[in-house]
Amino acid sequence: MRVEAHGALAKYISEIEMTDAEERYIRSDWYYDSNLFLYRIEVPSGNQHIPAKVITQADFLSDELTIFGPQEYIETDEPENMSPEQLAAWCEYRFNH
Repeated sequence: MRVEAHGALAKYISEIEMTDAEERYIRSDWYYDSNLFLYRIEVPSGNQHIPAKVITQADFLSDELTIFGPQEYIETDEPENMSPEQLAAWCEYRFNH
């Protein structure tokens, strides 16, 4: 089985590997479509129901990321929940995509 990342998500993964950001080491949830293309990464927070950050793109070839939560890399090993405004925006995005 082969899983792939393309576009902006592949670039994000490559760039974070070149940093010392804690986000790089936090166990995150990676979501794939039925063709095994990565389409979303969720960085968990202390609250199991609210992520600290969601990184996604509209389609697997897109050059633009959509980030909910902090725009910069997370620099703590115990990230906070994303803000209520970011959570609402994430829920709306998810409903529409």
